[in-house]
Amino acid sequence: MSNLCGVVYYIGVHRKVRGCGIGRKLLSYSEEYFVRNKAKFALASTVKENVVSRKFFSKMGYTEYLIKDLPEKIGWNHTRLILKRLFISNDDDVLLVKPLRVLIKDKNELIKLLVGKETHILA
Repeated sequence: MSNLCGVVYYIGVHRKVRGCGIGRKLLSYSEEYFVRNKAKFALASTVKENVVSRKFFSKMGYTEYLIKDLPEKIGWNHTRLILKRLFISNDDDVLLVKPLRVLIKDKNELIKLLVGKETHILA
């Protein structure tokens, strides 16, 4: 975890016990840990085809960004920094972002938080 973000690398719950709140508790505990350590947001990723995971993170308040769209939106340099931080290698992955301590007002603020630099992008 950096001082700005906490990264959820993997949460898995056996099919037989899904729907019992185990995943929610694991993710909530992780987010509480991130907040205690002064993280401003949580990051996760999954593949586009993993509909179960995407629905889960959406219900937990995460916003999706398709990795393949990031270079156009924020540029290649910022995209490379994000991919390196998350160990993402596939362009069909989905970046999931949830503000924890502050509201992210616009794309520029999100980029600044993700890569630690001031930047300006055109919306």
